[in-house]
Amino acid sequence: MINPFMILQLKLREQRALTEAAEFALVDQKMNFLPHRNFPVAVHRDGDKWVCSFGFHPDPLLHVMAYGDCPAQACSNFDALWNGVGVALEDEEEDEEEY
Repeated sequence: MINPFMILQLKLREQRALTEAAEFALVDQKMNFLPHRNFPVAVHRDGDKWVCSFGFHPDPLLHVMAYGDCPAQACSNFDALWNGVGVALEDEEEDEEEY
């Protein structure tokens, strides 16, 4: 004989699995829209920092360059700068020292 409680538990597990799959799909979709994944950026080490840059022009106004302690942090900072959310940390530190 099939226990109704077990059927309910199986349905609940199935619903949780579907919910988790939908959440993972949403995260994957968001990751595909990040600028560092859509454009040919270069990630390399510069001294003790990692650099994520797009464009290779010597004028810093013509390309986006972000720094981080690890490649993931550099890419995250790059995305923030690309979207106009972040600011160059080195410039901020210099401004604070002047005052």
